[in-house]
Parts: sequence; C-alpha cells; structure tokens
Amino acid sequence: MGATGDYSCLLLTRQSQEREDVINQFLRAWKKPGEPRVQRVYQVVPSPHVKERFDRYALSVGNVRRRFHGTSIECDFGIDLGAPPCESKTCRVCNILSSGFSKRFAGNGPNISLRRLRYGNGIYFSATSGKSNDYAEGSERERRGHAWRCMLVASVAAGKVFKTIEAEILDERLLPPRGYDSVVGEVGPNLNYDELVVYNDAAALPEFLIVYILKA
Repeated sequence: MGATGDYSCLLLTRQSQEREDVINQFLRAWKKPGEPRVQRVYQVVPSPHVKERFDRYALSVGNVRRRFHGTSIECDFGIDLGAPPCESKTCRVCNILSSGFSKRFAGNGPNISLRRLRYGNGIYFSATSGKSNDYAEGSERERRGHAWRCMLVASVAAGKVFKTIEAEILDERLLPPRGYDSVVGEVGPNLNYDELVVYNDAAALPEFLIVYILKA
C-alpha cells in the first residue's frame, strides 16, 4: 500500500525470514529495561527517485550501515491495520515513506526542549533501538490498554565518520567537520547510547517500519 502509488509498504507475514531478521535485530539492539513486543513489520519499497538518490550518494561515500530512526506520525498507519498512509505534508513517517528522509523536520517535533540537536541540523539515527524509541513518542497510540509505537529501520551511508564523545557541538559551521560526511556520538561520559548524524537528505533510505507495543 502507498498513498501516492510510487512507493509501497508491504506487510511481512510471520513466515518471512526477513521479518524475523529485522525483529531479532530490533530486540537485540533495545538495550533498555522493558523489552517491547513487535506486532507488525512493513517492508518499504521506496519510489525510484528516492532509491536512485540514495544509491548515487552511497556509491560516492560508502560505509552503509543499518540504523533505527524514531519520529512522530499524524495518522494511524501501521498502528491500525486498515489505515493507509496519509498525504499530510507534516506527517513525518508518511513523508519519509513517500519522499525519503529530510532535514527540514530536524528539531521541530514534539517535546523539542528535550530533543536538542546535539550535533546540529542533521538526520539522527542510532544502532540502539531503545535510544530511537525515545524519539518515537510522537507515534504513540493507546490501543486496548497498550501503548503502540512505530519505528523506521534505514540504510544509512555514513561515509567518512567523525567520532566524538562530546555532549554537543555548538558551532553549526563545523558540522560535519571538513573532510567528513557524518558525525557519530560515541558512548562515554556524555552519552549512554550511540547517535549517528548525517547532513545530506540522500544519505538514508527507509527499509522497514516496525510497529510495536511497549511493555507496561
């Protein structure tokens, strides 16, 4: 299913090995108390434009990694089985599905005071699904007494990575540092979980949408 017809989201069956692999990675990478329960996994088939844009960039910089991305959703796609993706220009999940990732959404979501952009105006990912869940609260819906959320899984072309243990880099002119394509905040005195930040919309490609229930 897809709102515009140039991309699709395929609900993977329980017999799908790909579904099992994505769930296993998601659960292994949670690394926080209260393991969630995965309800559904959608495979994202992006539009030709979005796929070609990513392929060109990835070929140029390399170092492609699979990472998690939590964000908000305005509609009930994924949460309610019969709900289609929407066409709202401000629904983050559906815009990512249809048009790919975009820096225009950076830093203007719910609870922005708690979501300071440590490493500038970029697109934030993590290898830790539990960390990305912190950013997914805007996708939460109450259903049958449970808190349902969704999270994206993406291929990210990190290219040459600048690694830091600093809590933040305040000078936007330094991001990414000259000669680097991305920034990784490493676990250390200032970060409990990793963060990967890219600064080019072409650097990430949505692959899967995971729908899950938080443990009460």
